[in-house]
Amino acid sequence: MSQQNPEKKEIEDATVNELFAVLSAEFGYDYTEWLDEIVALQELWQTQGYVEVYESKSHRQYGRIKDSSLKEGASPWYIGIYHARLLPNDEENDPLVVVKFHETETGELVDMKLMLDHNEIFGDKEDKRDPNKMKRIRMQIDKFVQEADAKLTK
Repeated sequence: MSQQNPEKKEIEDATVNELFAVLSAEFGYDYTEWLDEIVALQELWQTQGYVEVYESKSHRQYGRIKDSSLKEGASPWYIGIYHARLLPNDEENDPLVVVKFHETETGELVDMKLMLDHNEIFGDKEDKRDPNKMKRIRMQIDKFVQEADAKLTK
């Protein structure tokens, strides 16, 4: 994996998808319990006017996102899907927020699709031994992201 510095992607807005609550509930998350953290992340990106995309774990920090397709075997379902840590504390891994960039007439926006745990998007140790289980996990996440994409108003 490359040790290059994070890529800065300019955005005109950061949005929370209208299906965010419904899709997050599929993974046991009540978004109202996390509303302050969701809004804080959204406001950070809006204020910055950009989102940094990192590859190397050494560049991981709050507010940056990682390409979810970099996980071995994730393609094609995770192409264009990214994830960010919702909590600013480096000790915490979960929940993650799944995001995707969308072109608009005047620029690009980053849309928060849903929140889930690391194992729910990338599988746990047992899941990773079963290619069919991993395929089902990836296809389910892709299906949810496509549903959210359909609700996105540009």
